[in-house]
Amino acid sequence: MSDVSPLLPPDLDFPEPWRDVRSDPDARDSLELELRREVGAGHPLHGVEVRAMAACDGHCDDVIYELRDGTAVVVHLSYPTDPPDRPPFPFAVSVGDRDELLAVVRSHGA
Repeated sequence: MSDVSPLLPPDLDFPEPWRDVRSDPDARDSLELELRREVGAGHPLHGVEVRAMAACDGHCDDVIYELRDGTAVVVHLSYPTDPPDRPPFPFAVSVGDRDELLAVVRSHGA
């Protein structure tokens, strides 16, 4: 996957409580691994290639992932002890376009 997202401008300064992980390969890899660990057969994201873009370091465990097709999802990771969870966990909300994604980023935690 490309490091340049069509949804999130490279110069976007994520407001708190978001943390940009696009240039942090260790954090990005960890979040991508956790999603693969949590997503079981039957979940819409099972087997889907994703790239972690940002993580909420505030009141929740939400992560924005970009999919190979250029769309994005906001996933609430649950960090279960006995993965994978059964659908519909982890909860995932598709984001339709750049404006919707930017609205999610800016309003999250407000």
